[in-house]
Amino acid sequence: MRVLDAHPGEITYLLENPELVRSGVSATAEHGLDLVSGQEADGYLRAGALERFASLHALSSAGPAGNVRLRLVPDESWRFLAGRPIAPLAAVALDLSEDPDPRSVAVGRAALRDLDRDHYAKRTGRRRP
Repeated sequence: MRVLDAHPGEITYLLENPELVRSGVSATAEHGLDLVSGQEADGYLRAGALERFASLHALSSAGPAGNVRLRLVPDESWRFLAGRPIAPLAAVALDLSEDPDPRSVAVGRAALRDLDRDHYAKRTGRRRP
């Protein structure tokens, strides 16, 4: 994962870029998760697009406090995410559960528990004990 910095005014444009598949805090609203994004961006990007994407959005290297988190996907695997504006709920939940923000972690873990419970119920026809 690359942690970068963007000017706060650039975040909206970055999130609208079709090369980015939004995840983590940048995809909570679309999945109905109870967490509001601030001036930050989180998502998946094809590894081969990083240099152009960073230049287009004037991204710079940052420490852990950067406001842009990019999870780079190998070009040969990008076909699984290409064309999606938002990552699947399981990926969003997992990304949130690994976030340094404790609120994000709590929301991500709750979503993972819900996914596990729903999967168990579908598989067995019963609610998880």
